Amino acid sequence: MNTPPPSLELGLKLHGQGMLDEAERAYRDVLAHNASDPDAHHLLGLIELARGRPQPALELITSAVQITPDDERYHLSLSNALRSMGQSDAALESLTRALAINSNYHEARIN
Repeated sequence: MNTPPPSLELGLKLHGQGMLDEAERAYRDVLAHNASDPDAHHLLGLIELARGRPQPALELITSAVQITPDDERYHLSLSNALRSMGQSDAALESLTRALAINSNYHEARIN
């Protein structure tokens, strides 16, 4: 089993504590060492969404989806970013993709 890099683990801890600036630095550190880390792209996107910046969030989350297209979490987040931008048809498409990957994905079902 692969363990996440220490910076990713630190970022998740900080993110969970609401320390977004610090979490962002940790995720960017991950990307400095591995520019194609989908989790770092995704989590940075979630920070941008939390900050009310849907366009950069969309770009980051789209990168995560492109790197790992079969992760339902990324499609759910993409759906949320698109919905926040008023793109409801595209948001529904992403949500449908999340459920196609995992029909039991509870978070996608409630959305």
